[in-house]
Amino acid sequence: MSDFNALIGNNLRIERERIGKSSTSLANALGIKRPVLISYENGELEFGEDFLNQAASVLGCKIGVFFQRHAPLPNVRFRSKKSLGSREAVLNCCSDRLQDLLFLEDLLDKKIAPRFQELRNICCTCNVNESAKKARQFLKLSDNEPVMDVCAVVERLGIRFVPFDYDDDNVSGLSANAPDIGAVLFVNNTPKLSVEHKRFSIIHEMAHLLRHSEDYRSDEPRDEDKLDSEADQFAGQFLMPDEAFEFVWKETNGLSLWPRVSRVKSYFGVSCQTVLYRLAKCFGQSVYPKFYSSYTRFTGEKFVRNVEPLPMPNEDFGMQTFNQLVREAIEREEITVSRGAEILGCSISNMQTLMDEWV
Repeated sequence: MSDFNALIGNNLRIERERIGKSSTSLANALGIKRPVLISYENGELEFGEDFLNQAASVLGCKIGVFFQRHAPLPNVRFRSKKSLGSREAVLNCCSDRLQDLLFLEDLLDKKIAPRFQELRNICCTCNVNESAKKARQFLKLSDNEPVMDVCAVVERLGIRFVPFDYDDDNVSGLSANAPDIGAVLFVNNTPKLSVEHKRFSIIHEMAHLLRHSEDYRSDEPRDEDKLDSEADQFAGQFLMPDEAFEFVWKETNGLSLWPRVSRVKSYFGVSCQTVLYRLAKCFGQSVYPKFYSSYTRFTGEKFVRNVEPLPMPNEDFGMQTFNQLVREAIEREEITVSRGAEILGCSISNMQTLMDEWV
């Protein structure tokens, strides 16, 4: 087995798993037996150009995908609703985006301000709600102030923020805490996830980095449900502190339930589910059927839990840092327009349109 064949075979398997295609299904589409495909994926057979072109066509990817080498991404935590078809595909996607960011930082001599450890030391000494409050104080956010830009918040702490595009809404985000890179927070920028969901995922992962840093390196068994529950509680308190929630809720007490919830969710930039969860803690589970009835009465539709009503706009969510770095690199003639388009994941024509709008 050559290293080259092993690389291609492994990438072939990862790409197949990424789109949820079975080995039998792909083998049939390629006109070969399943054991032969497995031999290809194991790097035991030589790859011909025709075979790779056919595989790329069936899998809906570019042939270059099979030749990519990806930097390892150690010490990672996933935020996922269920087991992923290919953990490796997600890690590769995130690793590639991180390498783009590190490349631009090095090229432009942009340094990350190291404030993260200071806040982590504070948050590890108190309970979840108190640590969320202290994090807001550390960032100089007032008690009633909504968090307008969660991406900027994590970057102010010296945590690298990396949006990645992965066409599977089962994975929301993940974070890494590697000794040689530092804290990195990734969020899936797919349009299938609402901006409210992405904002919550970002602070959820920030909570893991602040409160569960040792678990990134630990091989010991851990209670993932408990840790995720803590991170959810932190995110809810950070984005929508109790005192601020109570104030806004009272300010809307003349409205029916659905308009009232929509006002609160819009003010804090959270999902309906986050608001309802807080209401249920205050007033009991009967809040849910009352809300569903109110929503249907106002909209004429049934409330669907995974479809966010009145969602925040998704345009360029989380891409500000990448856009700024790419613009500076192009204007300084450090990279080409095509390289800028590659980093931003757009066509050269769209990149040119973006450049035409720079003022």
